[in-house]
Order: sequence, then structure tokens, then C-alpha cells
Amino acid sequence: MKRGWMALVMAGLLAGQEPGRLQIRIVAGEGALNNIKRRVAHNPEVVVTDGDGRPVAGAKVAFTFPLGGPSASVAGGRRYEGLTDDAGRAAVVGMMPNEVEGRFLIAVEAAKDGLRGRAVIPQSNTTAGGREALAAGGGGRKIWLGLAAVAGGAAAVGVAATRGGGGGTAAPAGTALAVGGVSIGGPR
Repeated sequence: MKRGWMALVMAGLLAGQEPGRLQIRIVAGEGALNNIKRRVAHNPEVVVTDGDGRPVAGAKVAFTFPLGGPSASVAGGRRYEGLTDDAGRAAVVGMMPNEVEGRFLIAVEAAKDGLRGRAVIPQSNTTAGGREALAAGGGGRKIWLGLAAVAGGAAAVGVAATRGGGGGTAAPAGTALAVGGVSIGGPR
């Protein structure tokens, strides 16, 4: 019997799984940017499996958000609990970012029949939009490409303006480039 148990432990270690522990795989929300201005957050979702990779139905899953600094909440609370479905999935519903910009970690804990598992999901709150703005559609990608082109052009103008003695001409002090709500000015 000892030999069979040891083979099971070794097989679990070789497969990257810990025997006797639940595994948590993040399927949504990892690295997400939550838009503070629009009050848009990306709800995390996980799949809970056993040591053999089979989905665990009915596992209790708790998502805990930081108490201070950048964070989020669900119905005003800093903890959301749910049960996994038949596919082992559990997701937060109704998450809202707080007003603090920056990175934070969502702690995830799963438990069933004395087995436990833990994971963390990194997210960020931002006022700039980032990937959230791109996901909203409406040409967001074109805007970012346009901003990159304008920034690159402004950098080239700045380099040319700061080189001395080359006979180059600097842009007049009042020169500025503007695209949408972004404005890049010349040297002051």
C-alpha cells in the first residue's frame, strides 16, 4: 500500500499538481484594467479542479478584495462567495472598482470536503481606460495607434529641437499637436 501511495504522490508532483489540494485556474479577469471613470470592472472567473484535473462541482469559492488602496467591491463588500457549477466554474458578479488608481490582487480560496486551494488574480484600476477602452470597440485601436504616431513625431521634433549647432530649426514655442483629448506641446 505504501508503494502505491508514493507512486501517486510522485505522479502528482510530475504532473504539477499537489495531491490532496484543489487546483484553481484563472479563466477571466487576470491582468484586467478596470475603468474608474466609467465604473467598469472585469469580473474574475476561475475553474476549480481536483488533483487529477477533473472539475469540482459544489466547491465553496471566496474572492477577497484588498481593504485599502486600489481595490474593488461587490454590493459594497470586500468579499464575494459562491459555489462552483458542474464544470467547476465560479465567477464574481457585479464587481465595481473603487476610486483609487493602481494595481491590486484578488485572493481566491476554494474548499470542499477538507480539500483547499488558493490563487491570486492581479488587476489594476485606471482612469485611462487601457485595454478596457480597446475592448469597448469604436476604433480604440486606431486612437492608440494615432497617439503612438503623434508621440513618436513629437519625440523626433524634441530631439531635433534640442540638438545644438546643427543648423536645425526648433519648432516655435507655441507649437502643439492635439489628437482628441491629448495635446503635446513644443519646448517652453
